[in-house]
Amino acid sequence: MISSPECTDIADPIQSGREIYRKGVALSRDGRHEEALLAFSDALAADPTHALAWVGRGFALGETRTL
Repeated sequence: MISSPECTDIADPIQSGREIYRKGVALSRDGRHEEALLAFSDALAADPTHALAWVGRGFALGETRTL
């Protein structure tokens, strides 16, 4: 049985990681760092190799910490 690439129902984890990362960036720009932290963590769950999501997660985490 031959399957065509158009018939797959599997989402592209790299693409969804990028989309979630963009949401994290927007949340971070709005000062919503706790929500951004969650978005960056979700992006990394979808694509653990997304380097900018790691950076964004670290930034958001730093912004949520109080000294």
